[in-house]
Amino acid sequence: MKKSVLVTGASGALGPLLVAELLNAGYQVRALVRKIPETPIFDDAVQVVQGEITNRAEVEAAVRGVHLVFHLAAKLHITDPGPDQEASYFRINTYGTELIAKACEVSGVERLVFFSTIAVYGETRGMEPLTETSAVNPDTYYAKSKKQAEDIVLGARKRGDPASPIGVVLRVAAVYGSRMKGNYRTLFSAIRKGLFFPVGEGGNRRTLVFEADLVRASLIVARHPADFNQIFNVTDGAIHTLNEIVTAMYGAVGKKRPGLFLPVKPLWIATDLADRAVALAGVKRPSLKRRVEKYLEDVAVSGERLKQETGFQAAYTLEQGFQETVFKWNEAAQGNGRSIDRARRMKGV
Repeated sequence: MKKSVLVTGASGALGPLLVAELLNAGYQVRALVRKIPETPIFDDAVQVVQGEITNRAEVEAAVRGVHLVFHLAAKLHITDPGPDQEASYFRINTYGTELIAKACEVSGVERLVFFSTIAVYGETRGMEPLTETSAVNPDTYYAKSKKQAEDIVLGARKRGDPASPIGVVLRVAAVYGSRMKGNYRTLFSAIRKGLFFPVGEGGNRRTLVFEADLVRASLIVARHPADFNQIFNVTDGAIHTLNEIVTAMYGAVGKKRPGLFLPVKPLWIATDLADRAVALAGVKRPSLKRRVEKYLEDVAVSGERLKQETGFQAAYTLEQGFQETVFKWNEAAQGNGRSIDRARRMKGV
């Protein structure tokens, strides 16, 4: 008999890739989504269930009868969220995870795989790459709510049996790929359009993982016979400088990287002044200075534990991952173009 799997947040950036891989692996897949997509994004074999992870009854119904749960659904990181956002982060990321974990306990789920974030570590400048045993320093609503959710998952037990833990936490590095959103997509798009100019010398460190490697790592952990009740950092196995990332992006789009860069201090002063002027004018806008801070942050995290305990090794180098990203973007653009042409022909345009 095929094992059944629930994927929460299945219609998000990573969800469809995970769902497709689970189908290929022979699982029966149930997808929990907030809204049914207007355009089908899942195979017909997928059972699509509409519901909110903050609704106890809907969560219990979605979890009932499945063997494995991949908990992706979350309120994601945004730059410089206002105080009005705090409650929703903890309601969705922490309370929502609590409902998922309790439903898994009651239903006898074999393993709950929770997608957390390396953002719980905070800034790592001047430190050796952090490991799962390093102290955490969550400094955003997103990171704090995820850390609290981690504790809930690690405390989950099968049918309440203290000897039967079911939770495993994946602290995921910055994910990049054709379906991803956020800072790296913004940076990549600016490079493609010729609108990017480097800030600073680019020696600050970053930790990344390609979307396909993350999906593969999550399946390895879910199916591994060991009784995992711990945390794994999921990375591509390397610590990159921002220079290396930007160079790989330029290479993927076939462009030459500029040799000059903007000095940090004058830009820091300029963005601070701009933010003050905007605030005085009463205009609500994301902080420019905070964006510069995000660009210059240093995040170095080791993924060695996952490799040692499961044998996982990333299949994509930085260069290969960004090349695949561009290929998928171009493929999608061509597909959209063909769809528009078909629609025009049908309308006689």
